[in-house]
Amino acid sequence: MTRVMVWNIDKFDIHKINQLSLSANPAFGLSEWEVSTGIFGYIIDNLSLTLPDGSRIFPDIFVVIEVSTEFNANNLTPGLLDTGLGGEGCLYLLEGLREASGNPNWMLVPPLQTGAFDSVAVFYDSSNLVFTGPRVWPGAQGPATDPNQVPAPATAAYPGMFAGVLPSRQVPAGLPNAGTQEDICAANTVFHMKVGAPYAGHEMDFDSQRTPYQVTFGEIDGSGAVVRMLNFFIVHSPANTNDAIQFMRTMAGTEEISSAPAINEVKAVLGDFNLNLTDYDQTRDPAVLVQTDAYEPLTDLGYDMALTSPTPVPFGSLNPATFNGYTGYLATHLKPVRRATYRYAGTIADYYPCFGITGSSQSSVKNYSLDNILARYGTAANGPMAEISIMNGTVPQPYDVVPAPPYSPPQGFYTWPMQMAAPEYQAPPPQITNTNRNGNDAPLPALDVFRQWNNYGRIFTTSDHMALIATI
Repeated sequence: MTRVMVWNIDKFDIHKINQLSLSANPAFGLSEWEVSTGIFGYIIDNLSLTLPDGSRIFPDIFVVIEVSTEFNANNLTPGLLDTGLGGEGCLYLLEGLREASGNPNWMLVPPLQTGAFDSVAVFYDSSNLVFTGPRVWPGAQGPATDPNQVPAPATAAYPGMFAGVLPSRQVPAGLPNAGTQEDICAANTVFHMKVGAPYAGHEMDFDSQRTPYQVTFGEIDGSGAVVRMLNFFIVHSPANTNDAIQFMRTMAGTEEISSAPAINEVKAVLGDFNLNLTDYDQTRDPAVLVQTDAYEPLTDLGYDMALTSPTPVPFGSLNPATFNGYTGYLATHLKPVRRATYRYAGTIADYYPCFGITGSSQSSVKNYSLDNILARYGTAANGPMAEISIMNGTVPQPYDVVPAPPYSPPQGFYTWPMQMAAPEYQAPPPQITNTNRNGNDAPLPALDVFRQWNNYGRIFTTSDHMALIATI
């Protein structure tokens, strides 16, 4: 089995994690260098997990969404290599990951452009994974090419800055690009209409939207024998809800995503879907919280969701607190520092595990759970997903400090210490009352303390999304 973590890290590039400027950051009274090193440390902390038996592990695959690209209005072709500040940031993070894990076998799939401003970075442990493409690299800036085209495409090494980020070894038999050197394999950003649809086989046009990002791996055992094939489609859907719904339908119409997996293959669609996991069913009296139907184009194909809300949850329109914290267990999206709270508010924002930190800048109960992982298994691919956890740094992990509310929300699997410095937050209560005390009946700090850099400030400045991890 393979542990996969996916995280939308807002505008990720070298300046985000290693800004050499000593000029002041006015928001926190620190230098830009201190802010960037704090962000880098928080990213590495997210990757260092503890199993229930106490052993420390890292994911096998780490996906970073929203890597910045050098925008060029004259060339918006997906599949081009990100050699700008985003690519530099990926290389710096690769070295940090190797050092923190003590494992020099961590590698990086060279990040390719998915849209005008974004690329995707995929880091993986080559001890038990082989990167297989599914495309190959033609040299220079690309774009990546189809290895099955006729005549066979010319291939070449990636440019110098990406030398050594992939192993120099042959892809084993039985995998895409078998016999090809792993260090000329490339990700894919080109997709086709599915078999049986009008214009079947024609290339899909994603227009100005970010394309999905396909990477394929072979899972290998200690002898190098292939155990399973992994076929991942990484998503950063449009921010507009209607566009995100249509994007889901478009993905389900691609041959690459819709076709059935091979016997020993796992297909997964993962990332930031920009679709809230739940909706309100106002036709019931009282209204209830239900799972959105926006994921159905993929679930109808046989994909199972990591985060789900299968049972309607009572919602009182005059008393949002009837959720009793349920939505916080599914939350992946954070409020800006100026709007986040960890104090009595008389609403859903009072409840463990997320209190007033999740949602958008406008709402606590909408746009709070935007990220997910969906997996579809071949008949011998050893599903289903397990060990699903959301990396919420504001409370200790897993979510078992207080009894869970009704309707069985997910509590997570890994042990991970709280990432805020103030000790008063170490004992979160089931609910913050108007006495503003924690679970030990000690006074909670003033709200400005919560928003400081060493508390919520560093967490949100890293990203407005939380990382999601699952064993696939």
